[in-house]
Amino acid sequence: MTVPGDWGERELVWQMTVRGETFRAVGWLQPEWEIAANARGGFFAAAEDAATNQAPTLVIDAARTAALSGTFTMTATVSDDGLPEPRPRGGRGGGRGTLPTFEQDPDGPTLPVNVPQIQRSTRNGPSRTRLERVNVSWTQWRGPAGVTLSSEDDPQDGTATVTATFKTPGDYLFRVAASDGGETVTEDIAVTVR
Repeated sequence: MTVPGDWGERELVWQMTVRGETFRAVGWLQPEWEIAANARGGFFAAAEDAATNQAPTLVIDAARTAALSGTFTMTATVSDDGLPEPRPRGGRGGGRGTLPTFEQDPDGPTLPVNVPQIQRSTRNGPSRTRLERVNVSWTQWRGPAGVTLSSEDDPQDGTATVTATFKTPGDYLFRVAASDGGETVTEDIAVTVR
């Protein structure tokens, strides 16, 4: 969904009625959901920082296959130019405590497996780590539900590690994003679990 640059904290609501029952999904801006290149540098940073800020570098080290009985590790190595200056930290309001999800009606149609697995707080959601000024997030983007992502407690030297455990074999896609607040880079990791 493309929204105007001044979207801010507003929310977008999709509503669908199936067999007389209405379902709603609420969306808002969140870096993990962006598809196009991040053009928001000036929104979060001083103009001089936005003009000279370079996107972080992101290198992922991960195998392309995993065993269902084991754990799977992905390591992100990140570097950045130190711009933009960090913005003040503050809470987000208006429903930000719960990530959107599609609640399946037991008597309704089956959801396709290519729906991004972004779930509410009672389920497994993105895993986030902060490396100095860069936020790194891992999101299950495709594949069967039930993956648990756990970040290591103390990332060091520009390197952060996340461990995934799987409940179901299949093909998975993880999106790793590194953001300095003005620029975001992403890398997709395809993994086959046997």
